[in-house]
Amino acid sequence: MGLGAGFAALIVAACCNGTFGVLHKQCRCSNELFCAYFCLGGFLVSMLTLPFLPLLDKTIEFSPLGFPSGFSQFFAINCVFFTIDLAGVAVSITVFAGGIVLASATLENIVILGIMPTNDGLFVLALCLIMVGLAGVFVSRRVSDLAQEAAAELQQPQPTAIGDAILTVPDDIPITIRMSAGRRLLLIGLGTCGVTVGFIMIKLWERLSDGVTGLRFTWSFGVGLLSSALFVPFLFRAHYRRWPAKADFGRSQDLLAGVASGFIWGLGNAGIDLAIGQGVALGTANSIFQLSTIVAGLWGVYFKELISTKAIAIFFAASTVFLAGIFLEALYGGSPDDGGSGDSR
Repeated sequence: MGLGAGFAALIVAACCNGTFGVLHKQCRCSNELFCAYFCLGGFLVSMLTLPFLPLLDKTIEFSPLGFPSGFSQFFAINCVFFTIDLAGVAVSITVFAGGIVLASATLENIVILGIMPTNDGLFVLALCLIMVGLAGVFVSRRVSDLAQEAAAELQQPQPTAIGDAILTVPDDIPITIRMSAGRRLLLIGLGTCGVTVGFIMIKLWERLSDGVTGLRFTWSFGVGLLSSALFVPFLFRAHYRRWPAKADFGRSQDLLAGVASGFIWGLGNAGIDLAIGQGVALGTANSIFQLSTIVAGLWGVYFKELISTKAIAIFFAASTVFLAGIFLEALYGGSPDDGGSGDSR
């Protein structure tokens, strides 16, 4: 193993990170229940990392801070799936990735850790490129929505000489385009803030873990994921004032999709941890990992979230600007000296 294996792991990790949210689109159960199943999948992956620790000359240690870290993940992933419902996979994955990068570069590195940029001008340029890229991603979805609205109008009955026809919105038109653009943007913003806060908390718990980071923290984090999944019935009781019945746990397809989603996401995070452990620089690993936005964009085209040529072109152009900003930030934004995990967990 070495740098080659590290970069291969990063490519797999980026594909996984851009794909895990897709399975959520196939389910009808609540976000909370899907996230509980998701956490079970993440737990399974974390347990699979244990045999690799001796191969990487790392001892197996448990950190109690894995518990709050897992609960932070449960909160954050709920917000991710909330934004997917509102904006689709392509926009959601890009926006929460951008929120995490901006928060890490400014709040975590500068405010908390005191790590200053190596070049102020290029660092500011990087942040501007990231924000312009994110704005372009939103524009691409709006252009797509307008195209869907135009298609919906063509399907509506036309007025006749006898009288006006009753106008209806076809059932196959996504509910997201029936919501006002301002309200949906506000909800996406709230979801993005929740994602960002959640993932900052996840990384914070790992940094507070004394000497247990990266893959060594992953399995402790997995135990926290399992505990958060088991907590869902108590949330259900608090909300509905009764314990959930068998029917409340959704279909078997929902269970399999949720576990698979968490498993895919866990593979992505284990991949970036493995890459960093094999000597790939933290900034480089973070930059390559964000190729997940391109993968998510391809899924967005496949699921017709982006339906016009113009919307698709805007999305991938904005993604390119976004990735350029992340690359500059990795070069000139400064990196933590502790070699901690650079993943999305």
